Amino acid sequence: MAYTLGSYGDSLWLRSRTGVIVFEECWQAAHMLQSEPTIVLLEKVASFVKNKDAAGLGSLGYAVSTGDMSPIEKHPEPLPIKIIAAGLERPESFFKWARERCKNEIQESVVNNAAALYPKATWHWDKAFIIAGAYLSTHPSTPDTSISKTIYTDPFPFWVAVDKHTPQGKRALRNAAMKLNIKEHHLQWMSFYFESSTTNQIQASPWWETEVSWRFARLGLEISEAKKIWADISQQIAASVKNESEEIQNILFSTEKPKLL
Repeated sequence: MAYTLGSYGDSLWLRSRTGVIVFEECWQAAHMLQSEPTIVLLEKVASFVKNKDAAGLGSLGYAVSTGDMSPIEKHPEPLPIKIIAAGLERPESFFKWARERCKNEIQESVVNNAAALYPKATWHWDKAFIIAGAYLSTHPSTPDTSISKTIYTDPFPFWVAVDKHTPQGKRALRNAAMKLNIKEHHLQWMSFYFESSTTNQIQASPWWETEVSWRFARLGLEISEAKKIWADISQQIAASVKNESEEIQNILFSTEKPKLL
């Protein structure tokens, strides 16, 4: 898919988006952002065991930055969340502070790459992931990157790409929510957590787990209940976007792959 995007002239967007993907999925690999070609880096990150703590901590910090204090009201360690929220308000001061905390070249690379990527990120939560990854990188207990040993043999679920970011995906989720008599945005979050954010293998990511629990509590749903709802309806959604998912496959497998970006 990345090759195809590049062939359609989306190389610059793909490069900046790759940075966000790295911070969201495997933030400790962000020191590679300036040293690897886009496609090579995406392939590496795809093969790594994931760590989604920057996504979890970033999302909690972003919520606080909007005035929602619920992420810190009962949290036993609210300071990191507050730091991310403050970093979103004053990014230049945050990156200066983060650089002063760096103890080695890898930490400096992560923070510097985060500072360079931050202005290019378009969504507030993407910026929050970047801030959170820079913050986490300054700690001495940064986890190593490792290759996942999990091997999947099932066909790739292309239907997942037709999600709430597309008109067809929005329509499919809306129709499913109406059938279930639940709120559409509840089903959108189920789609994200139980399908779109699924990984090959994930390290212990307590901030991510905290964010998932917080999100469903805010929605007034038990996670087990939400998982059951998604399991019951997901195949119907997949069937409703079958034509679009097949079109994606046709584009991918009929386009000549370009050179590395």
